[in-house]
Amino acid sequence: MKRLTYLLLVGIVLLSLGSGNAFGQAAASAALQGTITDQSDAAIKGTKVEITSKEQGWTRNTDTSEAGFYRFELLPAGIYSIKVNAPGFSTAEAKEVVLQVGATTTQNFTLKPGSVSEIIEVTSALALVDQQKMDVSTNITRNKFRNCR
Repeated sequence: MKRLTYLLLVGIVLLSLGSGNAFGQAAASAALQGTITDQSDAAIKGTKVEITSKEQGWTRNTDTSEAGFYRFELLPAGIYSIKVNAPGFSTAEAKEVVLQVGATTTQNFTLKPGSVSEIIEVTSALALVDQQKMDVSTNITRNKFRNCR
């Protein structure tokens, strides 16, 4: 009976140690959100939002809500390109949007009435303050990691 209890206890400990790694991996992601409006600050619902990672070679799409809001979650940290299309408006694009681990980046667009062939490019500056996150953290680069050894 003692041996069975011991084996059960060891099994539980091993399972709990293994699950800690899975939770650590889930935190290594980023999110992107924003609002699409017209020049009068009215929300544009049903706007097609496309995010592309050229580094990893994939694209994801979503549509804005009734309030003109969009959100992408569980994105790998990296540099992305975002393209926004709405009927009756010019296409807008933000190139080289940087998403950092554990951060929610906000990229808003203001669309102008125009033809489909018109493209407006929005240059994005890296936000110094993440308004969605309330804790203090630091990014660990490859160089910092190598210097710690």
